[in-house]
Amino acid sequence: MPSHFPNVFARFPENWRILRQLLANNSAFEEVCADYETCLEQLHALSPATSRDFDREFAEYRETARELEEEIRRVIAGIHLQPEP
Repeated sequence: MPSHFPNVFARFPENWRILRQLLANNSAFEEVCADYETCLEQLHALSPATSRDFDREFAEYRETARELEEEIRRVIAGIHLQPEP
């Protein structure tokens, strides 16, 4: 499994070939994946001990991660819909 975007590949393991193709050829998709990785890193780093407004920040990061997952899912679905040459 590729390690450059481990959370993306872990979230969508059944689509690893498509993900590799997209990451190699689509810089906008790569940016979405990088944002997803950063978002999850921040989410996992949050702690009630280090955040004054933990609940709000946690909810915001979780919602952002959900939106990025949906964007990744839409791009993958678009690839599935394209006819093969």
